[in-house]
Amino acid sequence: MTELFEATVKRVQALPEKEQDRLAHILMAEMDGANSWPEAFEGPEEDTLLDLMADTALEHYYAGRTRRLP
Repeated sequence: MTELFEATVKRVQALPEKEQDRLAHILMAEMDGANSWPEAFEGPEEDTLLDLMADTALEHYYAGRTRRLP
């Protein structure tokens, strides 16, 4: 396992189980080659990839880590 992947796994282990599962679904889909748009935004849980992306975007916005586009 590479150092980068090990560091990533350690960060993921610190997350709540629900977040770990969502990231695992994303990684597994990527590894399985499920990269078509419809498949990427459908998941076995109510929280899909699109929900995760929206949550992340809002988190960045409220933390002041975004900027207005020109």
